[in-house]
Amino acid sequence: MKLKDKQAMRQLAKVELSQRLAGAQKEFVEAKWRWETGESKDVHLPGKKRKEIARLKTWLTEKGGEK
Repeated sequence: MKLKDKQAMRQLAKVELSQRLAGAQKEFVEAKWRWETGESKDVHLPGKKRKEIARLKTWLTEKGGEK
């Protein structure tokens, strides 16, 4: 994720961050499942999604939202 993207995401409302968090969690589960079944050769994708989830949770906490 580029710095401009991070700055733009940080400016989003809590509701939108929560929606993106739910989407990222779903993508993480799907990416992990695809890698475990051998459909995907990108072994780094689950880790990238996990980091994205952590960033979103951090921004929600900064805004005073729930995890």
